[in-house]
Amino acid sequence: MKKIEELDKNFLVNENIRTENVKVYDIFEEPFKTYGYANLDEGGFSRIPKDIAKTVNQGVYYMRANPAGVRIRFATDSKYIAIYVKVGSVGRSSHYPLTGSAGFDLFAEVDGVQKYIKTFIPKYDVKDILTAEIITGDVGMREYTINFPFGGNITDMNIILDETAVVKAPRPYKISKPVVFYGSSITHGYCASRPGNVYSSMLSRKYDFDFINLGFSGCAKGEKEMAEYIASLDMSVLVYDYDHNAPTAEYLKETHYPFYKIIREKHPNLPIICMTRPYPNYAPDDKRPKTILETEKKAQSEGDKNIY
Repeated sequence: MKKIEELDKNFLVNENIRTENVKVYDIFEEPFKTYGYANLDEGGFSRIPKDIAKTVNQGVYYMRANPAGVRIRFATDSKYIAIYVKVGSVGRSSHYPLTGSAGFDLFAEVDGVQKYIKTFIPKYDVKDILTAEIITGDVGMREYTINFPFGGNITDMNIILDETAVVKAPRPYKISKPVVFYGSSITHGYCASRPGNVYSSMLSRKYDFDFINLGFSGCAKGEKEMAEYIASLDMSVLVYDYDHNAPTAEYLKETHYPFYKIIREKHPNLPIICMTRPYPNYAPDDKRPKTILETEKKAQSEGDKNIY
């Protein structure tokens, strides 16, 4: 039986990146800018420090290494962009494609709008090294953003450009103080088809803001320790939704307002957005969305004019 890539060339994945007339760059050196993670933990990108993640729950500790929301930004006139990635682990499931859990999305700013260019697609059997290239063409100087996958673990990465290409720092985000998103698998990015389709990434491109993705699939439960960590961050907005991960409606009721209160005590003027998961068959007497509305109303009755 023939393979699909033998019948349709669009399914071919080329692992053979150029080795001549190119220059290899370390993403942690100027002029490249990296965003969306707390620190490098055991060589990989950690969205929350290891010692803090341990105090929250096992799932958060494990998924801290998923590079959801991590980005690299830079400007170049290179006609060629390739990546060389060391992979610690690969996210695999029947629920999502490898382009989401192990692929990288390339966006360019075109006429003031972030435009999707292409995905650095991994081979189906990718294990510890991922190489991929994109021919950008003769388009001149552009600003680029590379979105990291929402799953797996990335331990190191290099960007490869034309040897004679000019490379510059990107302009700052219009809103440089990050928006923090905390929540369930929907926030984390599962099961988006590719990294750029995670909703926080879509909003960031539209409104030009930096962000931190603290989505933890199945494991966002509004713990006090997580609220205290988020309260320690310097942020412009907090968006939090974890009703889908709360074990019971009663658990949500016991934790939702206290979670808000911990944040508000440290950030008296911070805009806080309390969201629910999508409820396609919403009914006014549903306990979970009702609890979230109660948090908003109680906070407003106490004089909070910056909760939504």
